Amino acid sequence: MSEDTKIWGYGDICGDENTGEGGQGGTQCTEAELEAAAKKGVSAEVVISNGIATTIRDDH
Repeated sequence: MSEDTKIWGYGDICGDENTGEGGQGGTQCTEAELEAAAKKGVSAEVVISNGIATTIRDDH
């Protein structure tokens, strides 16, 4: 991850599952919210470019 990594939640990392209907919307999450979700267990899609995660989003 880097400072530019975008973290999007659709109810699992943060936010509300209704914000992600149809692949639209989502809530931008903090690194702390991602860390808390990861400790509980979360499925996510990670986009990596040049070895750095550029986008992380709920695999919802």
